[in-house]
Amino acid sequence: MKNRIKNKWIILGLLMLAYTLSFMDRYVMNLLMESVKHDMHLSDTQVSLLAGASFALFYALMGIPLGRLSDKTSRVKLISSGIAIWSLMTATCGLAKNYFQLMTARVGVGVGEAALSPSAYSLLSDLFPKRLLATAIGIYSSGIYFGAGLAYIVGGALLKYFNAHGNYTLPFAGGTFSWQMIFFLFGIPGLVIAAVMLLVQEPARNYHGEQQSFSAFIAFLKKDGKPFLLLCAATAIFNITVYATGVWIPTFLTRVQHLPLEKVGVITGIGIMLFSPIGVIAGGKLADLMAAKTSLKGRLSAIVIFCALFIPACITYTIMPTAEATLWALIPYAILVSTSVAITAATVQEIVPEHFKGTASAFMLFAQNIIGMGMGPTSVALLNDHVFHNPMALGKSLALVSLISLTAATALFISCRKNLSK
Repeated sequence: MKNRIKNKWIILGLLMLAYTLSFMDRYVMNLLMESVKHDMHLSDTQVSLLAGASFALFYALMGIPLGRLSDKTSRVKLISSGIAIWSLMTATCGLAKNYFQLMTARVGVGVGEAALSPSAYSLLSDLFPKRLLATAIGIYSSGIYFGAGLAYIVGGALLKYFNAHGNYTLPFAGGTFSWQMIFFLFGIPGLVIAAVMLLVQEPARNYHGEQQSFSAFIAFLKKDGKPFLLLCAATAIFNITVYATGVWIPTFLTRVQHLPLEKVGVITGIGIMLFSPIGVIAGGKLADLMAAKTSLKGRLSAIVIFCALFIPACITYTIMPTAEATLWALIPYAILVSTSVAITAATVQEIVPEHFKGTASAFMLFAQNIIGMGMGPTSVALLNDHVFHNPMALGKSLALVSLISLTAATALFISCRKNLSK
């Protein structure tokens, strides 16, 4: 096909836009949790499974086979197919009539989104030189925060509109709750991006003919994979806090600090869009600079510093006496939550053989999501429901989960750095 998209910066922009849409579809559930809980008569644990484990389990399980596929077939077609699937399943959330149907649709969103990042990381590592790789992945990863922010802003505005205009009817579903209209609308833009992605020219790979079997990947892990496995463990434990806070902070602001849901959506969305992209892009750039001066260990030094600073940031906002003070305390949280994303992804591309880049990225994402997303939101809910026995103890639950997981993650990042050969 003529007129293929070949410019690496345009491709990076399309990938970032796709990542933005994926996190809009993923994070809008966080904003709508209280509404879903009320309308479907659910517990904190049940609704946390919709935002966390139901998505994470199949996102993680599908990630490795899709990562393997990205090492063998067209990454562009794989990404386009994934976008189409998760978009359709997001719209299907708007048709759900009960908890099981909604859970099934969320599983489908996870399956579709699992196709994106392993292929995207592999594409970017073939498009950009190593000296710019963490920066490029930082720009791509900023889609996380633009997506989360837009989910809160657009989702909050739509929720206010639909709540004010009564019930609506969706095709094949009949009368719906207001929050279901939001899911239905959020699923539409991804179908357009899926079509545009098919215009991208697949870049040449940087390897030719090396062994790509999964048994060869396992052999690599056994022989030389200790730094990679430590990095996977560290980022997985780190993401317990990322997903726990990402899911529960909007509810914390409404339930404990008594802010209106619509206001929470706008404030949280703007905060994430303003401050978290700063963290992910600056973190990637700083890591590239440190790696250039002090070798690959410089990247890990940056992660250790950011992870250690993140601990007080995740405790401070939970103990503020007023809603206004809480919002100010969330600014350093919003910056630091994103700083390690690009660094870990770029490090993986450098410490594994070229022919395992997609598989290794999927393996790391598997660990992040099965542990981070699977355990993070639900661990907070379990503390609330079964330890503190108090829904208003949400701040204590968030602080405790963050303290434990981030302390462990910092220790693992330090161990990973010590085991790097360069």
